[in-house]
Amino acid sequence: MIRTHQRIGQRVMTSLGLLGLLFAPIATSTVQRTGTSPIVRVISLTYGLGPPVLDRLTGHAFFRQVNSRYVHVLDTATGTFLRSIAVGVAREAIRNIIVEEKLDRVFVLTEPSSGTVPLIAHITALDAQTAQVLFDVPVTVGGDVWGNVVDPVTHRLFVLGVPDYLDSNITSNPARDAVRVTILDAITGRVIHTLALRPTLHWSDSYFRPTPPIVLNTRTNHVFVSLFDRNGVLVLDASSGQYIKTILLPPLVPGLEVNPHGNSLVTSDYLGRVYAIGERGMFSASTFKTQEPGMLTTLDASSGRVLHAVPTGTDTFAIIDAPTRRVFAISDGGDGKSSRITVLNALSGAVIGSVPHGTPLDPFEGQSVVDERSGQVIILTPGHGTLSVLDGTSGHPRYTIAIGSNPNDLAVDAQRGRVFVVSAGPRDRRNYPKGVGRLSVLDEQTGVVSKTIVVGRNPISVTLDEIHARAFVFSTGTPTVSGDLTVLDTSRL
Repeated sequence: MIRTHQRIGQRVMTSLGLLGLLFAPIATSTVQRTGTSPIVRVISLTYGLGPPVLDRLTGHAFFRQVNSRYVHVLDTATGTFLRSIAVGVAREAIRNIIVEEKLDRVFVLTEPSSGTVPLIAHITALDAQTAQVLFDVPVTVGGDVWGNVVDPVTHRLFVLGVPDYLDSNITSNPARDAVRVTILDAITGRVIHTLALRPTLHWSDSYFRPTPPIVLNTRTNHVFVSLFDRNGVLVLDASSGQYIKTILLPPLVPGLEVNPHGNSLVTSDYLGRVYAIGERGMFSASTFKTQEPGMLTTLDASSGRVLHAVPTGTDTFAIIDAPTRRVFAISDGGDGKSSRITVLNALSGAVIGSVPHGTPLDPFEGQSVVDERSGQVIILTPGHGTLSVLDGTSGHPRYTIAIGSNPNDLAVDAQRGRVFVVSAGPRDRRNYPKGVGRLSVLDEQTGVVSKTIVVGRNPISVTLDEIHARAFVFSTGTPTVSGDLTVLDTSRL
């Protein structure tokens, strides 16, 4: 299983205000709970950490220091701080942390902060047991790292770099400004192959996508990469990294074959399908706009054949419900107050129906989860403080409820049919939480909250380990109140 945390936002320099924290232990104290309380322990943490990425096999949590190149490792079983590791070079910041349990490794990717283009990032591999550095290698990414995948079967690591510095005033150079796909050996760090693709005609830092433009389909052993100079998808062999074919997608705008921002890609190994989501975008000599409707294209992951393409609304994201063989394409309703859910047959890509939804379901600020047992779709919309449960066959909302003040994250306990939601509570004028946060546990079928637990200040993530019946709630804290990691026994909730 792969778990990852992606840093979203503009490239930033290391904050001088955090330098004093870099060499201090992140775990300042641990409180062990006894009795019937579901809280096993509370581990106090220094302020300025990103959400942890957990390794269930080792019980280790890997934190990134915000806007820096430091990774901190914590033993969640004892609350013991293990070590801090500096990755990459000075003035780089961590972009992504990936735990690959099948390889017993942790991969840390940095993003370059400044320099002469094409820019260089670093990839560091850590031993998941000991947190020792196994390799630290530079990779030419051009501008920014826009996606990465690890194949534990072929031992390959794919990194996609995009020249995000291009604008209408820069004439692109195919060699300097290429979109780069770098393939590495995940065991040794050796660069096996680098593909240089044609650069996009124009780039906009204001455009964000809910899913990356690169995915791995393990059923076919293929890696799919969005093109940026035209509306298409590149197919690579996951073992060798060699080029297989280019799939041209239907034009987003009649007569215009260019898709400058690329496609968001989603894949299902179980169904053997890849779904490409693109915003239409109106082209002019100086700019691209992304306010026009988009398109969702269904591809056969084995042959690459385009099965179906359907128009969607703006800001579309797709949820694959494999048990019910449905895809839910959720788009903005056009009025800022609602959404529209287009229900597709996940195998053919054909439209089954369209369902209006009275609450905006924003893919950029919310969370969406499919319960693989019930087939239901659970969507959290923090900006509106609501949680919606959709029927996995029709897409019709079963219910929408208000769920705390400023909810931030959710997780599904599929074995017991429960949903866990963390909320920060009311905020002050500086946007800091006024008090402690809460973990709400509700019945997935009825939406009834069965238990509420007080947790730390500003909880932003909740992670479940169903095998060991544990929940991990990470609270960032504030500049004046330390954060913490609350470990709970879910069998007591």
